Amino acid sequence: SFSFNKHQRTRQPEKKMEDAAEGDNKNSTITPPVDFSTLPATPTAVRIRILVRELRIAHEGGREQLQIRVSFHVLWQDHRLHDYPAEKSSQLPANIWRPE
Repeated sequence: SFSFNKHQRTRQPEKKMEDAAEGDNKNSTITPPVDFSTLPATPTAVRIRILVRELRIAHEGGREQLQIRVSFHVLWQDHRLHDYPAEKSSQLPANIWRPE
């Protein structure tokens, strides 16, 4: 397989782990494996959107009840997935950390 160095106009073969360990790895494309089960190293911004679908006051037997139907949409970006292969995007790691 090949990697593209943005500072060069030619394609170069990727280094293997053994080659990267032996030589200069400042230009290496090798990244260590990611432990997806742990918290990310930096704080994760989480956006929460609350959608009120129905808001109603029900009168029953001299009592009133407030009935609310809501949906929560929770969105965040896990930067550890930045280089995750697109063909595997429907199969995220089973042990990936999620906001609690």
